Amino acid sequence: MDHEYVDGDVRHANPTAGNPHKRRNTGWIGRLVTLFFFIELGCFVYITLLAATDHYQDHRWVAPVSLGLVLLTLYALVRSKKTLPTAWGRFCDHCGDVGFLGLQALSLLLMLAMAWLLRVNNSWDYGQVIDSAYHWARDGEISNLPYYARYENNQLVLLLHCLYDKLLLKLVPSASMGFCKAATFPLNCLCIQAAIQLTYRIAKIYLGRRKALAAGLLCLSCSPLYLYSTFAYTDTLGLPVAMLILYSYLRFTRDSTRKRWLYLVLYACVSVVGFHLKATIGIVTVATMVDYVLHTVTAFPKQVMKRCLSLLLACVIFVSGHLVLATGLHTFMGITAQQYDVYSFPTTHWVMMALNKSGGFNQSDVNFTASFPTLEERKSANIAEIKQRLQERGIRGTLSHVLYTKWRRTWAYHTCAGDDYINRKPIQPNLLHQFLTPDGRFYPLYALYAAWWWILMLIGVTISAWRHFKGKRTLFVPHLAIFGVLLFLSFWECNPRYLVVFLPMLILSAVDGWSVFSRNQMHPKLVEKGV
Repeated sequence: MDHEYVDGDVRHANPTAGNPHKRRNTGWIGRLVTLFFFIELGCFVYITLLAATDHYQDHRWVAPVSLGLVLLTLYALVRSKKTLPTAWGRFCDHCGDVGFLGLQALSLLLMLAMAWLLRVNNSWDYGQVIDSAYHWARDGEISNLPYYARYENNQLVLLLHCLYDKLLLKLVPSASMGFCKAATFPLNCLCIQAAIQLTYRIAKIYLGRRKALAAGLLCLSCSPLYLYSTFAYTDTLGLPVAMLILYSYLRFTRDSTRKRWLYLVLYACVSVVGFHLKATIGIVTVATMVDYVLHTVTAFPKQVMKRCLSLLLACVIFVSGHLVLATGLHTFMGITAQQYDVYSFPTTHWVMMALNKSGGFNQSDVNFTASFPTLEERKSANIAEIKQRLQERGIRGTLSHVLYTKWRRTWAYHTCAGDDYINRKPIQPNLLHQFLTPDGRFYPLYALYAAWWWILMLIGVTISAWRHFKGKRTLFVPHLAIFGVLLFLSFWECNPRYLVVFLPMLILSAVDGWSVFSRNQMHPKLVEKGV
């Protein structure tokens, strides 16, 4: 049966036969979306196999044992398929919205404790931002200005940290950098919890209350979110922004009152902020725009003009908001056009790094690009190096590099590299580090849990892609965003940390996949028996 692609609803391709205002022919869109889910399904079957067989750090036995635990879990789910929906329904009846908020409060306390115990000395980009923000707030000057001309995406997070430090220094003039950094922990944890609450609310819209609770619990059990609680950087600060884009888009498209226009303005404004905070958040905006355009193509003729005007309004806010924010950041930073030409890197630099041996960050690549005096020369050198690396690998070698080296590095790291980052210059190593860092004595225990959780989530995403391929189109936007980041990181410098912003999208899709065990997905005879 041919279906529309409709996000959150499944209709026949021509539901208005005989209606003078019937929709346009959408058969080709249905086939296009079906092809999309077929490709995504194949990709995530392969990615799941990569994650299930990957050697976890230096603990080679973790992979087979975690796979065994996954198989046992699947067996238990199948065996309990008759009783699980009833038991889950009873739990949901006792744990409503207030109950989930209570669970979040407990999670927040745990997260705050972990943020404090796992704190680290300044290092990598996070440490650079913390250091620069404190000195900017205290002394009025930005240290290492070339860094921010090179990595423009850190300018907004630097400004936010600086404003926060200014407030703290006004209240406590003698506040040290360590004090200001520790003061970011509560805000960072609240941002993560806000993203979890938004995921719960979005799941209620998409999947219903019971599955929303499952999505919320899956978020609360997601260990990378706790590992990154100590880093108030773009990954965690961007989490609620990405989910607010999706939430405001859903409210705009589903609200019939005048408030929907406020949601449209909120959606556009948050999208601009999100892009400047972390460029990959723009993938979520693109996914929603694609969804809206497809809905516009299949809309009733009388609705097309109204939809086009909404799209135009959003685009105007995007462009104007981007110009205002970019100009404001340049003014605050005080970086001149000449300094940008001297220090900034072209986008070709990150594409070039994507083709190095690891597919990720490489200091020698940074040194190579920085060795050329002007932006245009750096761009030309990058393009020449990209061509050389492609020629050296050939088509087969390049495909192997992308589909194995880069995908394995990005998607098979079960902690999203959180264990690696908390292991970089910890301030006070403690028992928690023995469990959560690769060098810890009890790390294999945590590695088993992380691998088990991650593989089950990927299996859920794969099942959801299969269900959407077969006709269900509940979560088109989250799937489109997930596939978008998969493509983007295939030709860009990859890092498992970049998946943190998309963890809620993955969780939404995973819950949709595992909902095959819910009551309304079971065989009719089981439903008739009251299972």
